[in-house]
Parts: sequence; C-alpha cells; structure tokens
Amino acid sequence: MISDMYSDADCFSIMSQSLTEEGVEVEVGDSLLKNGELDDEGIIILRPDEWYSTARMARPPKAVDGLVFVSDEDHFHMYVIELKSSRLPDLNRKHIQEKFNTVFERFLSPDFQRFFNDPARPYALNTLKLWLVCDPLRLRNRAVDMEDFIRLAAASKSKMRTLMANYALGFKPLEFKGLRAQIMPMLSPPVIERTHFVDRLE
Repeated sequence: MISDMYSDADCFSIMSQSLTEEGVEVEVGDSLLKNGELDDEGIIILRPDEWYSTARMARPPKAVDGLVFVSDEDHFHMYVIELKSSRLPDLNRKHIQEKFNTVFERFLSPDFQRFFNDPARPYALNTLKLWLVCDPLRLRNRAVDMEDFIRLAAASKSKMRTLMANYALGFKPLEFKGLRAQIMPMLSPPVIERTHFVDRLE
C-alpha cells in the first residue's frame, strides 16, 4: 500500500523525507530506515499543507504540516502532525483545530480516498494519533545538546504535562476507520518507530 503511494504523482508531489520546522521536529526511528533513508515499504511522510496551497487552489483551507503513515506487515499506524515553535498560550486553538479538520474532511477522503478510505482497498487502522508537536517551555533554546535537552525535560516533566493537558481540553476529537483521537501536544521531538512511538516525557 505504501509503495503504491510512492508511485502516485499526487503523493510524490507532497512527499517529504523529514518533518521539521523552526527547530521543532518529529524523528523517524531506526526501525523505519534503510541505509539512512526512509523505508519506502514501511513509512511515508506527506505534507497536507503543501497540497492545500495557493499554487493549487485560489482559497486553500488550512492544513497540518504532516501525515505519517506506517506499515508493520498487516498493522497500520497514522500520525497527523502540526509543528509549532511558539509557546502554547500564543497559539490560536481554533486555527489548529481547522488544520486537523481539513485532513479528516478533505485529505483522507475525498482527495486521497484511493489510498486511505477506498472500499476496494480495505485495511485495519491500528493507531491514530493527532499531535501538536511543540516545545512549550522553549527548552531547545536553553539546552546545549540533546543530552542536556532530555535532562531539562525530565526536570520540567510535571509542569509540561499539566500545561499540555490543559491546552488539549479545548480540542474536538476526530474519528477515522473506527478510531477516535484528540489533538494532543507532544514535546519535540517524538520518535516514530515501526511498531510504536517514543514520547520524550515518558
């Protein structure tokens, strides 16, 4: 299924090898890499924000930065991701919700229904995660390296957990393929592996 996406002209036009913006990012783990590149049978990163652009349409809707689709044999995992470097209080929650809504109301179906929601191509979605990947305490500006960043995150874990949980309360859950998920802030950079993900605050 994922290999078919790599061969599709529309998917190819919005594919990416990474997901990063202004120092905020999502990492792809070693289990999804081959010779340092994305395993084209196990993962694809698409950029909905590039599909809904003024280059393609006069008045494009707001859309998230990335959709990561992972295959582990017969198990499929979907991560819908918005990257934000700003502090959470400075973010417009309504605009963020609109970006995620676009993925579920237009991107997955009808625009890319032939892959994600085609009755002729059934699959079971095992994981659905909606992430607002951020750095709410601007730890990356204070850390000298990743080891220092992890130390600072551990020291601030309780404060960040509370801040993120409170911010998530205002979001409306979304559903797809029988799964229901809510937009959740995640400390940058979470790591996506073939069978699971790593939360930096766990």
